[in-house]
Amino acid sequence: MDLKDTSLINQNWKFNLEDCNGDTFAGAEYDDSSWEVLTLPHDWDTFYAPDKDNKSGAGGGYAKAGTGWYRKELTLKDEDIKGSRYELIFEGIYMESTVFVNGKKVGGNNYGYTTFSVDITDKIGAGKNVIAVKVNNSKQPNSRWYTGSGIYRDVYLIKRKDVCINLFGVKVDTNTVTDDVTLATLDIRIKVDNYSDTNKDTVIRWTIKDKDEKEIATTGASLWIRAKDSAEAASMMFINAPVLWSDKVPYLYTLETKVYEGETLVDRRIEKTGIRKALFTKDKGFVLNGEQVKIKGVCLHHDSGLFGAAFHKEVWLERFKTLKDMGVNGIRCSHNPPAPAFLDLCDEMGFIVMDEIFDEWTLGKNKNENYYSDKPSYGFSQ
Repeated sequence: MDLKDTSLINQNWKFNLEDCNGDTFAGAEYDDSSWEVLTLPHDWDTFYAPDKDNKSGAGGGYAKAGTGWYRKELTLKDEDIKGSRYELIFEGIYMESTVFVNGKKVGGNNYGYTTFSVDITDKIGAGKNVIAVKVNNSKQPNSRWYTGSGIYRDVYLIKRKDVCINLFGVKVDTNTVTDDVTLATLDIRIKVDNYSDTNKDTVIRWTIKDKDEKEIATTGASLWIRAKDSAEAASMMFINAPVLWSDKVPYLYTLETKVYEGETLVDRRIEKTGIRKALFTKDKGFVLNGEQVKIKGVCLHHDSGLFGAAFHKEVWLERFKTLKDMGVNGIRCSHNPPAPAFLDLCDEMGFIVMDEIFDEWTLGKNKNENYYSDKPSYGFSQ
């Protein structure tokens, strides 16, 4: 996913593995000069030797866990602030996180495996700003297997206008592919947010490009959005003689979404998408693009072995190359959502994916007590 005016802000974070009374560490004027300086993604558990007395237990790799704080300075100019909105995107913080900007709480997430965003527009100003993140992974044991601790995936800063595409607002699905593969139809949907005090008339324009960046199809929609509200639009796109995505030929198209007010471009999004026809049948099992395909798969947890939970694309690229050489064409994400870049690599390299969302629902699992016991455990079931 490519977002307009997006900055990766993984550099120059400060870290301290301890808690404080209240939110002292969140204050803009707090002296963090003695804290460790590091680059995200970061899993603090990989920097401490396993200890059999740690509450994470054998199921959690005897990891240290606990509560840690991160801080980062962000300097903005007057022209950066005027007429702009800002969001922070965290692709994964384990486990419970609370985000502060200049000492004020702006959001957080209780589930350590999912991407979330926080709007910081009203909390920042010209000059120095301080982002502080409290990460509480002290409630142990939680979640099955090794989890890691900290801000273990990428962090982004997005600059946007009052009218903008929702973070998860673009969706494209293959609707149909003709049997002779002369035509495919795509369903495209969008959600646009309007933070302004006035109703807005917008125009949505979608373009599909092939691997050579050649424009092969376009469509559009009109969208009226109430003030301080969101609205959705949908359309259909027709692709002649599509190249179908498969585990052997993972062909990807580029979908460009643009939002206009009048003739002014206010937001833009780029997504990769594959066109394919997939179904399960009682006679042939899994059928991809009309051909029976045996899914030869593996279960992969979100960690990177000795690198811990910190996501590094280069590590996963090498792992995926090895799996491909073994003949693997399917991946089950055991048992929680992986990093977005993980899924992008699967699309690019030809892996069929079962992307799981929760390992727990209403029933908690104690990984150190054969999962189900009368001893307490903490996780998403709470």
